[in-house]
Amino acid sequence: MILFKNLHNSNRNKQFNFVPRYYDEEKEQLNDRYKRIEAELNGKSTLKGSFGSYRLKDKWKRNKNTSNFEKKSNVRLAFITLLLFALCYWMLYL
Repeated sequence: MILFKNLHNSNRNKQFNFVPRYYDEEKEQLNDRYKRIEAELNGKSTLKGSFGSYRLKDKWKRNKNTSNFEKKSNVRLAFITLLLFALCYWMLYL
């Protein structure tokens, strides 16, 4: 009897109540900037330090990430180009 019951009921898909959350980095940075400017106009200090140092940190992080990636990419491109030239030279002249 149990065998027939298991054959009749098929496994159903599990359903989840998942609500996706979206993160907009530009919007977050814009909101932070509004808060910092408003705090500066009101004469209050911010938690993250002075405005100059905070902006400098942001610029440093952005430039550091992109330049590091570009350096690795350029080195890889130069290595592949050199390898292809060496292979072509070897095939044509040796």
